[in-house]
Amino acid sequence: MLSREEHIVVQLQIPRHNLAANRHHTAAFDMDPDTEVTFEFVPVIRQYKSGRIERLHHINPVPPSIHAATGVTSKDVTINASTGLWARLYLPDLSTLPSSGGEASRRLPIVLYFHGGGLVVGSAADAPEHAFLNRLAARAGALAVSVEYRLAPEHPVPACYDDAWAALLWTTAIPAPDSDPWIRDHGDVSRVFVLGFSSGGNIAHNLTLRHGDLSPRRLGGGDGADSPLLPLAAGEGRGGGARGRVGAWQAGGDVGVRVRRAHHDGARRPRVNPVAERAPSLRRLGCGRVLVCLAEDTLVAEGKAYYDALVASGWPAGEAELLDSRPADHEFHLREPESAKAVLLMDRLVAFISLRRAMAAIPVAPPPAAADDEIVYESMPCIRIYKNRVERYFGSEFVAASTDEATGVASKDVVISPNVSARLYLPRLDDGGAKLPILVYYHGGGFCLGSAFNPTFHAYFNTFTALANVLVVSVEYRLAPEHPVPAAYADGWEALAWVVSHLADPSSAAAAASAAGDRDPWIAGHADFARLYLGGESAGSNIAHHMAMRVAAEGLAHGAQIRGLVMIHPYFLGTDKVSSDDINAEARESLGSLWRVMCPTTTGDDDPLINPLVDGAPSLASLACGRVLVCIGEGDVLRDRGRAYYDRLKASGWQGEAEIWQAPDKGHTFHLLEPSCDEAIAQDKVISDFLNR
Repeated sequence: MLSREEHIVVQLQIPRHNLAANRHHTAAFDMDPDTEVTFEFVPVIRQYKSGRIERLHHINPVPPSIHAATGVTSKDVTINASTGLWARLYLPDLSTLPSSGGEASRRLPIVLYFHGGGLVVGSAADAPEHAFLNRLAARAGALAVSVEYRLAPEHPVPACYDDAWAALLWTTAIPAPDSDPWIRDHGDVSRVFVLGFSSGGNIAHNLTLRHGDLSPRRLGGGDGADSPLLPLAAGEGRGGGARGRVGAWQAGGDVGVRVRRAHHDGARRPRVNPVAERAPSLRRLGCGRVLVCLAEDTLVAEGKAYYDALVASGWPAGEAELLDSRPADHEFHLREPESAKAVLLMDRLVAFISLRRAMAAIPVAPPPAAADDEIVYESMPCIRIYKNRVERYFGSEFVAASTDEATGVASKDVVISPNVSARLYLPRLDDGGAKLPILVYYHGGGFCLGSAFNPTFHAYFNTFTALANVLVVSVEYRLAPEHPVPAAYADGWEALAWVVSHLADPSSAAAAASAAGDRDPWIAGHADFARLYLGGESAGSNIAHHMAMRVAAEGLAHGAQIRGLVMIHPYFLGTDKVSSDDINAEARESLGSLWRVMCPTTTGDDDPLINPLVDGAPSLASLACGRVLVCIGEGDVLRDRGRAYYDRLKASGWQGEAEIWQAPDKGHTFHLLEPSCDEAIAQDKVISDFLNR
């Protein structure tokens, strides 16, 4: 058993910038005349011989409210009156969220959040935390539960971990008449994300590890299936860390060193050093995905070590992602929420919560089906199709067009026809008359998921448009199964024809026949049609390919020609075994069954729509463009189909120039899930160079 003083030191090994005063200290302590200091860590906390605790920074508590800017409503609820455990809940404006069944049936992901503060300071009521969660709940369309856990040293470890566990059980409990109505009516306990910054990241890790130790466990849901935790273990460092900018902060690093040395063999060490020799194996994490976020602080190396150890652990259930925000410092997102790095962090969190891989089998327990629902098809964790409705589990979230502060890229939405719309992106221009390459882009999602208006694609194109200095037309096409393939091809063609229509002479009869509003000033004023490109990722690459083949067969109006084609992780299948094709039978059948449901009129996996290499498919020699770039990921199950497409194109007699680029070790659409990783940055640069040659 650790002594009281040892407990204090253990908690102080993780300092925090801009720390707040603890709301738990009492007036009686404040009036204690004893001024002999037994321990202090400036500017965080000071302990006197009498036991009085002085917290040196004060929080700015704010009440729950309806947030005017986002429409998010918050309230405080008691979880355990005997321990004083409570939480602040955040519910987004349901009227702003897409739902096929109305507001009452909308089920939201749940974010279980733990504030930072070295386990000794901070509060769920603090104004910066409150503002952050208002933004997160609105952007991610999530129900957030911000936990007010007990603080040390008055309540030594493991009180904070016990409170975290109690909060998890309360959040995911089987619904009862006295359950919180927000969670009961709107929460989806099959999509629980554990999020913590600084020492809150430490709590998130330990909580998820405990859940893994006790699985399988009924955490909620009418069918009794396991409810997995999908944590964002987002402490900047293993459980936090502070940037050593002044002597006091440098001392914080020394405190951490002393703790690690003093308790080298102590039973508590694994809680603050999860990669220690005696720490529980990271293979036991009870979750499907982990996002580790780093900043410029004294424990950044250890945060990276946590990520590396998790990847190397053989963790069987999930995938780890890393976001490095350096040179931004510790908890920058709370102090500078409008900064470019903070915006990127928020975008990444929103994407992590709202997006799940369409091409990977992440073990996720689906929400229970009602007794009177007949399931026709499901591909979890992507989509479930009932006899009379469709449930999509990611990709349906929307974000408004805007001018991106970080990049200066402007975006706007246009309606092309009753079935087709698009989001346009225009980079910041120094020359008002500049002519730019134009990229007509089709998003991925297995023909059944995703949107041009999704936050993930929006964030990606803000960054890419600025990098490549191109005009992007991101097409919103109809999705299967409500609109089976080939509807996506028809919509893709309509969007391309609309773009090309801007080549018409504005004074011509053809142009006059169109409504004035059909001509977009960005395209009319800035598109260089000598540099017209098509592109897409996954199913979007499939669409882009077929658009180029249709151009070969039918041509485009006004003599327009496609200069090039960008194929990112293309979604092609086939029963023929292409070179190096190592996709296993289960994955092949899963992908094939998805295609057959989305295109019910297909002839099968060798339909030329999904297998352009099959005998009888139109020859790639006729592909109507002069250049093609194929991007693949070494870890993508569809990698070899993409490579075979490139090889067959080169051998077909096609007169153009083909290139291929491979990201080492990376999986399908990794650039959307890990937009700041080295490989994503490199891929973006390759595509940018391709568009500007």
